[in-house]
Amino acid sequence: MSGRIKQDITALALLILGGAGAASCSEDASDTDAADFAILMDETWQDRTLEESGLLQWIQGGEDALPIPAQVVVYRKGCGVCAHHLSSLDRTAGRVPLVLIRVPDERDADEETDARDFAPENHVHLELIALPRGYGFTAPATFFVDATRTIRQVRRAVELSERR
Repeated sequence: MSGRIKQDITALALLILGGAGAASCSEDASDTDAADFAILMDETWQDRTLEESGLLQWIQGGEDALPIPAQVVVYRKGCGVCAHHLSSLDRTAGRVPLVLIRVPDERDADEETDARDFAPENHVHLELIALPRGYGFTAPATFFVDATRTIRQVRRAVELSERR
């Protein structure tokens, strides 16, 4: 799918989901205070810097919270595929910090199991800023952030669930 088509689909989704209060992480949406919904476009993150990806602006604590380099997993609390992926991570690896970024969801309080409980103990835990209507995102996504702050080796939910 071409970049232009993706932009058109994103624009249509934003319009349908609330227009002015929505933002896309593939475009400049620096006013996080005004947003009530955001779409995380992980299919656009490969070979982009953290700043270019748009993800950084939604992380609580911002730029200073994320160690560089890092192995990152973006997950949802009640996600079974996320729990399975986190349980499969090498508990002895540690060349770079493992960073888990939770995507908040209005259903989190109802979830009895937290996917994070299945992760290796030595990890950094971050969360995205809570938005009134949440995030459009299919979890999990995993990637490596290198010393130049560039996102590499993106694996998306579909790929990770197929390995299950």
